[in-house]
Amino acid sequence: STDRSTEICEQYAENSSNIRVLHQENSGLSEARNNGVKIAKGEYIIFLDSDDWWESDFILKCMKKNQKSENKFDLFIGAAQKVDAVTGERTYIGKHFEKEKIDGKNGEEVLSYILQEEPRYEWYVWRYLVKKSLVLQLEFERGRYYEDVLWMPLILLKAQNIAYIDEVFLNYYYHNGTSILNTPTLKKSLDKIYVSKKMIEYVDKHLKNGKLQESLKSNFSALFLSAYGDYINGSNELKSDLRENYSILKYNHDQFGKFSYKMINMFGFTLGSRIMKLASDYKKATH
Repeated sequence: STDRSTEICEQYAENSSNIRVLHQENSGLSEARNNGVKIAKGEYIIFLDSDDWWESDFILKCMKKNQKSENKFDLFIGAAQKVDAVTGERTYIGKHFEKEKIDGKNGEEVLSYILQEEPRYEWYVWRYLVKKSLVLQLEFERGRYYEDVLWMPLILLKAQNIAYIDEVFLNYYYHNGTSILNTPTLKKSLDKIYVSKKMIEYVDKHLKNGKLQESLKSNFSALFLSAYGDYINGSNELKSDLRENYSILKYNHDQFGKFSYKMINMFGFTLGSRIMKLASDYKKATH
């Protein structure tokens, strides 16, 4: 790091016995999280990305809520907001939920409710405070983008007692258009296909709740549709992977996704995709 981050972290560790600093080669976000969890001493784990910050009293509010509960919560869901790095404008992320529909419920119940209210719910791990015993059951997959999508839904499904705090606790410092995931690359597009396929296969194999299955598959298929959009906009290297797995599009409730699946079924992958490219170009030209 060139901004004295290492030195600043070491100073914090010297001044506080509950702060530990782990040095490692840059091996990606998943590796850093996995190794951090292994040396963590607390009962709960919370994640934070660089540049972002928590509201100072969030964890205290979670612990106070824990004390009032007959059984300790496995997982807390909090609210978050984007903070524009240029203008400072703050935008609430997602929807407000009803705590009565979440508090004391298990993962399947909570996911059924959340996806009903917000079908395109995003799986940012930094909006959760999770029991360490739960976190240790599943590592983040190394070497992938969209690792939160591979991890967070499965952790939620394992939780038996969830709580919701309808207050902003995480500030996501947002550089418009310059986020890691906003910069397209072939690797990111391929990982969109991989992640959506893997999660849909997991849902089919492990979930019995048909309605929740449908909601989750629709949510995960959005990543696949995004990769398909990358392809029709010029990423020809994706063709083989998309053609092999294009049936994922049938789970998507977006109009473009449904129409893409229909065109590919009628005319084959190559011609169907050309039609969708024309449709996409026409839409851009007329809006």
